[in-house]
Amino acid sequence: MLHRLDGRAMNGAARFPRRPAVHWMPHTAAAYRPANRAAGQFVIWLCLIGALIPAADVLFYVAGAKFTVGRLAVTSLLLPAMIAMARGRKLLTADLFAVALGGWMVIAAVTVGGSATISSAGAESLEFVGGYFAARAFIYGPAALSDFAKALKVVLVLVILMAMAEHAAGRLIIHEMVADILHTTPPDAQFRNGFVRATATFDHAILFGAFCAFCGIILLYANPSPLKRAIWVGLSAYGCVLSLSSSAVMAIVIALMIYTFDRSMWRYPWRWGLLWGMASLPLLGLSAASQHPLHWIISHLTYDPVSGFFRLMIWDGAIDKIQESPIVGYGFHPLGNDILDATVDSVWLVFALRFGLPAVVLLVLSSMAAWRSVRHKPSGHPVIVLMEQMATGFTMVLGMFMFVGLTVHFWNYMWIFWGLCIGTRASVREWFLTQAR
Repeated sequence: MLHRLDGRAMNGAARFPRRPAVHWMPHTAAAYRPANRAAGQFVIWLCLIGALIPAADVLFYVAGAKFTVGRLAVTSLLLPAMIAMARGRKLLTADLFAVALGGWMVIAAVTVGGSATISSAGAESLEFVGGYFAARAFIYGPAALSDFAKALKVVLVLVILMAMAEHAAGRLIIHEMVADILHTTPPDAQFRNGFVRATATFDHAILFGAFCAFCGIILLYANPSPLKRAIWVGLSAYGCVLSLSSSAVMAIVIALMIYTFDRSMWRYPWRWGLLWGMASLPLLGLSAASQHPLHWIISHLTYDPVSGFFRLMIWDGAIDKIQESPIVGYGFHPLGNDILDATVDSVWLVFALRFGLPAVVLLVLSSMAAWRSVRHKPSGHPVIVLMEQMATGFTMVLGMFMFVGLTVHFWNYMWIFWGLCIGTRASVREWFLTQAR
């Protein structure tokens, strides 16, 4: 008998018929279910709840410290996650890099000084480390991944419905409603081509679009049915369009191209090396033809050329400031540059300016250590196939986080979601290591 990702029995052949059907493993449904499935589902919802509540409008103060809903949720899970990890779980290199990143952010803030800098750095450190270890401890194994995908579908539908309402009304009615209840000031609506840029519950349209794109990538690989894949990816793409964010649209288009390449070349284990080679050739050619290849990418791959050239000004000014303090950055202190003090549209530049280049390196290493592949015997068993698919999906999400981060800064819940995705990918890696052992 075959089993689905969540452990329930499947009738008929495997849902990925292109994979060779070799020896089926005699597992039972109970083998894929955690001891307390309901508790695991509750934890998953805690990890995702921050995406449904506007972070900038709904704030809590605990012992004088300011918390968003998402930050409070993952912080409350940090100690239980550490206890769960200590009970027989395998320590990975990605775990060490994640802890090192969280620690370095605080160390850099202390070095720079200032109570506001230290508290803000501590908050961002808690968001990333809390999200990472919540996923490492509780989103582990096929059943938990299935529950995570199901919860993500519900969240995606809700935020897109909110975005549709904003598009129809021509204003940010979700933020306005919350602001009326809590007596706060809603963010100003942004328009492009005469349409409002939907934000739903996020702080900016770019963040909403990025969330839709990343959800689409995960659900592209989480659904064995071609029809369901088409529905969920189409819905995610619609959310990207509602945000009117070029980075979000570009992310989901690239993901679909990579998925098509993967499915057409699945017989060849060297396909990923070929893909990296094909991707590097245009970059090498662009580097040879242009003195500023990054400038060309930013100025040509945006909806609005003015926005692209503004980002170029940010990069030029930020690189000059980073060279003056490359190790610990400047914390959250003013930089003395009108443009940089107003906005920095790149997560890599923000991290280098706030916490120095070591933080950038540790963030890259955390992602790369989590997505390292594990050698294992090929199997046509649907659980193994779907776990392989989820590994590929989360690897692609992390790659898109890093790529989109060239022109987007992630904060509040999207920063938590990045840590959550790195932790989930690391858990998939641990699962394969355990199976191989």
